[in-house]
Amino acid sequence: VDDVLVWEAPWEGVRPPAVDPAAVRAMTDRLRAGGYDTALVLTSFHQSPLPAALLLRLAGVGRVGADST
Repeated sequence: VDDVLVWEAPWEGVRPPAVDPAAVRAMTDRLRAGGYDTALVLTSFHQSPLPAALLLRLAGVGRVGADST
């Protein structure tokens, strides 16, 4: 593991934060700037890893693995 990023995503939680397009762009830019070639998204059983995986792909991450346990 080279890096761990934690972000309060606007699609997670009982009361998710409002969607802030600038914050989503900032996270996408941060991911792109990191130059990551591989990412792993881990979520709990009631959360989908797909939105985070899409964000990673939009940031140019070529290989994304995801699991919901």
